[in-house]
Amino acid sequence: YFGRAVDQYDFLNSSYFEDYSNAEEIKVNPIPGEKPENFYGMVGDFELTHTISKTKTQANRAIELKVKVSGSGNFHHFQDPSFLFPESFLVSDPEYTENFQATEKGIEGNAEYTFVITPTKEGQYSILPYSFAYYSLVEQKIKAVTTEAFTIDVTKGNDVAVHGPEAQTEFTEDDIRFIHKKDVDFFQLGEQFFGGLFYYLLMLAPLGFAFIFFIIRRKKSKQTDEELNQQAQKTVRKTAVKDIKQIKKQGKSADPKENIKQLKATLDDYLMTHLKVGRSGLSKSNILSLLNSKAIDQSLCDQFATIWDKIEMAQFAPMSSENVDQLIAETESFFKSINGKI
Repeated sequence: YFGRAVDQYDFLNSSYFEDYSNAEEIKVNPIPGEKPENFYGMVGDFELTHTISKTKTQANRAIELKVKVSGSGNFHHFQDPSFLFPESFLVSDPEYTENFQATEKGIEGNAEYTFVITPTKEGQYSILPYSFAYYSLVEQKIKAVTTEAFTIDVTKGNDVAVHGPEAQTEFTEDDIRFIHKKDVDFFQLGEQFFGGLFYYLLMLAPLGFAFIFFIIRRKKSKQTDEELNQQAQKTVRKTAVKDIKQIKKQGKSADPKENIKQLKATLDDYLMTHLKVGRSGLSKSNILSLLNSKAIDQSLCDQFATIWDKIEMAQFAPMSSENVDQLIAETESFFKSINGKI
């Protein structure tokens, strides 16, 4: 600790000093060399591997693909891996798991992405490898890691739908049915149902529902892109308020890391909808550029930058529950301040 006493108070024979530390200057050097398109700002040393459950399957049968990135460095810059799958492949959003720890070398560990792939047409498909570039601290240069290319051979599948154990068994005409003991109501002689008011109402009901459906469908088809966007933004704002309340309700009973994860998901959805940006465009510099283009106050931009930095740091370093509560309150305040401005 450096500095000097700037003031002194005497109370009950005790002395109190207000000091200040010395100033520190941090110099950040640019990454040397030409950066390829698949360079996302990752610095450290990384490895990239993949495993696939099977490469021969029938159509409409699921395959599990796992991609694992491990090593040490700034993992928070890593973007979700993407493969160029054929259009006939149904690919789910990846399931994400991580195992990180802070060491003297920085953040070390691994992140794993699990994709569920379902080919729908028979054929032989070659899948190109996935790769990303990073700046190696050991070799002091930009390097790239890549998975291996693989081929999936899809044969004709069974057209019969396979149901899970929860499917119910249907009765056939030969099944023995239970005898119902309850009284059954029949029309009594002299009752007039056909030709009455209720009869005609039932007859006209389908036409009425069809007319209402047509009016609603026509009204929705006339909505402009701007109206649809405003409707989506309104829905996301309501969802954000609901999510913040849920995170607050969980409080200290939940894992602080899980609260941070939910808070980041809420912030991401809000920014993607209001700024019309995809998940790949969710970076601090890109969001600040979009906010500046919309003439947002600098104070709100600074508030966003602070929240973004704290959320990123909290994903890799422990944060006390009090600091998590403060971060949730700052994010809620940011939502209230920026609503209606973007």
